[in-house]
Amino acid sequence: FLALGGIITDADLDHNALKEPDRCRNCDKCQTACPMTALDQSYVLNFKKCMSYQLQVDRLSEKAQAAMENRVGDCEICQDACPWNGKHVKSPLVTKMTGDFQKKIEAWGESFYLPNLSRLSENGYSDMFGHLNTGISYDLFHRNVLIAMEKAEKEKATAIEKAVKDALEADAKARAEAAAAQAAETIDSDDKDA
Repeated sequence: FLALGGIITDADLDHNALKEPDRCRNCDKCQTACPMTALDQSYVLNFKKCMSYQLQVDRLSEKAQAAMENRVGDCEICQDACPWNGKHVKSPLVTKMTGDFQKKIEAWGESFYLPNLSRLSENGYSDMFGHLNTGISYDLFHRNVLIAMEKAEKEKATAIEKAVKDALEADAKARAEAAAAQAAETIDSDDKDA
């Protein structure tokens, strides 16, 4: 993924005069994908609107809460939408950190299931994520997990409600069709008897 950042140093470094090619050209997939409109101008990130930023600060906007789904520490929607990143997702750069991280993902298993995350103690959070330097305090992480769980429960309840409504409508339709068929049969039978 593209890492947004910079280095401030007084080191005597060789200047790279080569201009990097514009790989975006007229692509706006990251801008279109961002639910927070944090990329409302080409090549400019309004970090205060960015969900990743908002998940790390005390005041989480209503817009971020509505859009966060199960995101509890980072967003990356723009990164996922970027065609340039697609090849790196399929074939990550081989580094020690990448290898270590991939091993941890396997070991974590169902640790990222929201109810399991909600049960993490502060020490458990530190043990699991401390080495990643997420910049997210335990309290903010726990808040984000609880919001995500509440949203998931609401979505689940809405889906169940819709399934019940659809089943009742289908049942009512089937009963109406059966009654109409029975009425038609009765009319046919009466016509034959007459």
